[in-house]
Amino acid sequence: MNQPSFSNKTVSREYAFKFIYKLFLKDFSMEKEKMVSDSIVMDQAILEFEDSYIKEDEEHLDNELNPSIQNYAKTLISGYVAKEAQVIDLIGTFLQKRSFSSIGNIEKAVLTLGVYELQFTETPSKVVINEYINLAKKFGTKESFAFINGILDKVNKETK
Repeated sequence: MNQPSFSNKTVSREYAFKFIYKLFLKDFSMEKEKMVSDSIVMDQAILEFEDSYIKEDEEHLDNELNPSIQNYAKTLISGYVAKEAQVIDLIGTFLQKRSFSSIGNIEKAVLTLGVYELQFTETPSKVVINEYINLAKKFGTKESFAFINGILDKVNKETK
């Protein structure tokens, strides 16, 4: 199987981020519970999300997902969902005077995927941290990227 190119992995991360972000929204909590316990439900949710992601509208003018992007995004999504409790617990150990629940949903999605990728994949840590800082800059508040950088850097330095 071909490894996704750098730009494909960037697109895969953004796609996975958007999917995971959706799972942090209260409206999707029941769907998330079902996905955790049933891989068929997970696969169906990803397919439905893909359809909405590539459907051209005002928000998605030119989204395309080649198989390489789809495969890596699915790997990130399913890997994170399987390790969610472990990832959130690890993030919690690095939050100062905050709880995980107090973090905004965008930051939760960026952090959880970033920590998952740092801890459970072979991707170089510098690449992971840079990619998730860029996602925070693109989708988060002005302060988000510094917060994300700080947590990911601590996780990387203190757990490897």
